[in-house]
Amino acid sequence: VHQFMVDAVNLVGMNIINGPFTQFYEHPTDPGETGVSSLVCLAESHASFHGMTRSGLVCMDLFSCKDFNDQDLIDLFVKTFSPQSMQYTPLQRARDYGHEKHDV
Repeated sequence: VHQFMVDAVNLVGMNIINGPFTQFYEHPTDPGETGVSSLVCLAESHASFHGMTRSGLVCMDLFSCKDFNDQDLIDLFVKTFSPQSMQYTPLQRARDYGHEKHDV
């Protein structure tokens, strides 16, 4: 997971400020379930990954004010984790955000 996060961010040309911070843990409300979470702080925003071992559920988010090729990221995910099935939901968030300079 740790290396996947580095590879994913590099693949889409973003800049790591800090991380990834990757932690394996026992789920606090589901006895016997374990998981892994990873977070990368990016100059362009952030990337997160949450996976549960027993259920096999994985959620990944790459939030960015920079455009990137979604399919490249999907291909890397499939190559790395070989999911039996997956659901991809693109969200267009903060689309009105501009990079213009403002006087302070």
